[in-house]
Amino acid sequence: MTASTRLLEDLRMSALEAGSIRALVEIIRNEIDEAQFNAFVVVSIFMEAFDLDLTQVRELPGAECLGGGAHTDDEINEIVWPHLEQWIESNRRKQQAR
Repeated sequence: MTASTRLLEDLRMSALEAGSIRALVEIIRNEIDEAQFNAFVVVSIFMEAFDLDLTQVRELPGAECLGGGAHTDDEINEIVWPHLEQWIESNRRKQQAR
């Protein structure tokens, strides 16, 4: 599944506003058809939106916000958010260079 440009931009804006992984997952949940919503789709969209590779988001399916029991919201933020922060910092540098 390829995410819409609007969804990708919504995720990026939310991340820039210091959202949480749960908040980003909820944006995806609210945007796509319920029948299509699953951990694989969320992982794919995160990878597309933030230019991440699978190793950086491999723990997402274990998040409580995706129905997994392996990671609490705080734990999944600690695992995945640093990778989003790299994207955020890179995006800010690009904006400043313009």
